[in-house]
Amino acid sequence: FPFPFPSSWTGDTSATPYNVIYLNEGNAQFTNILDHPLTLEDSHTAQLFDQDNDGDLDVLLTRYSWSFGGYNNLFVNEGNNNSWIVLTCEGTISNRSAIGARVQAKAFVNGAHTTQTREITPINGHLTWANFRVHFGLGDAEVIDTLIIRWPSGIVDTYFDVKSNRFYKAIENLNLAFLCPSGGISFTTQEQIDNFPIDNPDCVEIAGNVVISGSNITNLDGLLQIEVFGGNLEIYGNDVLPNLSGLNSVSSIGGDFKVLNNPVLVDFSGLGLLNSTGGSFQITNNAELDNMNSLSGLSPLASIAGNLWISQNPNLSSLSGLDGIDAGSIDSLFIHENESLTTCHVASICNFLDLGGYADIYDNASGCNSQIEVDAACPVKINEIITGTHFEIYPNPASGVAHLRYSISDIRYSIFELYSIWGIKVKTLLHEEQQPGEYELSIDVSDLPDGIYFIRMQSGDTQATGKLVVIH
Repeated sequence: FPFPFPSSWTGDTSATPYNVIYLNEGNAQFTNILDHPLTLEDSHTAQLFDQDNDGDLDVLLTRYSWSFGGYNNLFVNEGNNNSWIVLTCEGTISNRSAIGARVQAKAFVNGAHTTQTREITPINGHLTWANFRVHFGLGDAEVIDTLIIRWPSGIVDTYFDVKSNRFYKAIENLNLAFLCPSGGISFTTQEQIDNFPIDNPDCVEIAGNVVISGSNITNLDGLLQIEVFGGNLEIYGNDVLPNLSGLNSVSSIGGDFKVLNNPVLVDFSGLGLLNSTGGSFQITNNAELDNMNSLSGLSPLASIAGNLWISQNPNLSSLSGLDGIDAGSIDSLFIHENESLTTCHVASICNFLDLGGYADIYDNASGCNSQIEVDAACPVKINEIITGTHFEIYPNPASGVAHLRYSISDIRYSIFELYSIWGIKVKTLLHEEQQPGEYELSIDVSDLPDGIYFIRMQSGDTQATGKLVVIH
């Protein structure tokens, strides 16, 4: 593959203001590649390493502070279909970083028997650091026939038939262990799902992003051992996947969790241990999510650290199952175009609306067709209930006249005030001394705009607040 490096001196003290790249032809010959983006600017060292853990080498070019403002350049390799392995070596008798170890890979690559050699060193070049991981590009090879590690201690470890496209860890004089994939994983067939525990017997945590999308994926049982997805998890376009059984051990998702365009997904059973996501949670266009229990598999979910997005699920009737999400963990709320959705007033949603968070709710069924309707269905909260005080608002929602019924147990000076959702006082409803007894106060709301209002009562030393929804 191309190996870029900066050229050396042009004078006594100045470095060459351009890069050069030489292509290794594999026959002890190199070709100078002149027209390449990596040669357009100057730098001092090129570091090749797999910065995004996708199996190919990326390039970091470093500079002095006076060169191009001191900025470094990272060139990300978009990859191809070539095979590879990445190996981390750990010394036991030798130094732990395996500095000085020499690794050889023998494989049949692109029609030829090939031997590649790498040495782990503490230096790489000027203004950079050493990359202790060993990378081999393998072309079309599916296995390395022989992998030999010569440790500084003199120990030689040899491994045969090492599968390509894997991350490995070699421990001196012990074993070669397959590491969990670090990310960029796409499951597109049932066979890939089924083979995962065979190829990855000890893998319980996948550090990076995972996509599950395939026309023949019927179950996720091959992922039963996974406990943590460290990045995003996207499950979309699975034509015959009825539930999420197989994710039973997953306790957390480090990034976004998206479940989109799965036409026969009936429910979320299989997520009985999922406690948190580190990003947004989106459920969109899953036509068969259809009953009160469809989301019940999500009941342990307590935190999402992002947006909650429920949209275009035509048969979904209830958000029960999302009750346990901490409202403070929701950034914004989007509930729209769920034409059968009538029950949105679960605890997490009601608490989020009470906190005044941003919500976009529309084109759902009656009862969940707007923020006002959801607020109206949420329980009317009384922040403080004092013995001897009873406070009830009806009808709620109201359109013409609302009634406020209450009782007091002794002589008190009572004040009732109406406030907008923004905390602005709209009017004083009552301000007088009252005898013990039961009372009913009529409130004309016919001239009030649709919206959410709060009635604040102060009776003697006690206070209470109730919510009133006005819909004309």
